[in-house]
Amino acid sequence: MSIFYFLEVPYMQSHFHGLNLSRAWMLEGIISGLPNDDQRIETLRCAAVHHRRSGLADVISEHYAASHWLGTFAVYLITNRGLQKQYVS
Repeated sequence: MSIFYFLEVPYMQSHFHGLNLSRAWMLEGIISGLPNDDQRIETLRCAAVHHRRSGLADVISEHYAASHWLGTFAVYLITNRGLQKQYVS
């Protein structure tokens, strides 16, 4: 499950978006190392998509606390940087 927690200061939520982006990327990395017929792939892919959606929600933000670093996590995620070539999100 992705992480969302209501905070009084909205930009502090960016840390949870970053964690969700990182989790999505790592889940996709796990998927890329599994055989194509592995039964766990669908469950992992659903979790990765959920984290991806939650994480990308704050990539473009008016708050410097989010916008100056979330983009890096998002680029790794959407470009599959560091993942094996067989996996395409």
